[in-house]
Amino acid sequence: MGFDKYLQNPSISLRILHVSQYRNPEDFKGKRVMVIGLSHSGSQIASELANTASSVISVFRSPRWIIEKNIKSDIYNKKLPWDVMLLSTKELREAFDKMKLDERHRARSGVLDQFSENNKIGGPFQKDNYSDSPFLFGVSDHYFGCVKKGSIKPVKSEIKTIEGNIVKLYNGEDYEIDELIICTGYDVDFSFLDQALLKSLNYDPKNKRNPVELDGNFVYNSNVKNLAFVGLMPYDVTIFTNEFQAGNQFSQEHRERKKKDERRT
Repeated sequence: MGFDKYLQNPSISLRILHVSQYRNPEDFKGKRVMVIGLSHSGSQIASELANTASSVISVFRSPRWIIEKNIKSDIYNKKLPWDVMLLSTKELREAFDKMKLDERHRARSGVLDQFSENNKIGGPFQKDNYSDSPFLFGVSDHYFGCVKKGSIKPVKSEIKTIEGNIVKLYNGEDYEIDELIICTGYDVDFSFLDQALLKSLNYDPKNKRNPVELDGNFVYNSNVKNLAFVGLMPYDVTIFTNEFQAGNQFSQEHRERKKKDERRT
């Protein structure tokens, strides 16, 4: 994460937490909080804290689109989770499975652009400041509204130093903070798995984000059956459709085994 030097520094008086340690916005009531990162967890946690903390500073390196969790579906005439919308019909899922990786990226980007345009969902910056990457976005129902109200202050910068409870950013701004929450992703460690299994997965312990090789859908490795990696994707993206793919695959395998057993009997 790059924050170990701060965690071991006794001169720092503010509390530093990783996103995995966050539980409840009430724990930060009346506190001055800085949230680092603006992906899914960063945008959602900042939005929750806006109701309880005395101030929320949202710091990030790259501006992102903020989209709502549920988007109106013209097909079903109701709101559905944004990632379910990507693969909302059998035809879309089959077409998506046939795409090459770069084609999938462009398809996601097009869908996100459509959501942003149709639902007037954006971020605290002008559109031309946003990356074209389909993965540079956060999912939150309230982040943008909190920015408009002033209960979240978005700052495009990075931490330069921490002295006592003062956080100094590279843009020259200083903030007096009580709590610092790091929402910049997780390190992945699969060393607890069987060594033979790890060999089949081409496990690389030096790769802290994607240490195993997965097929194009980022859920399976074709060398290993009955094992799915839900949420282990490049670009730090976790989407519900990973769970759908895994559940569908295992359900299909179960049906096939059941048919074989019935034929044997």
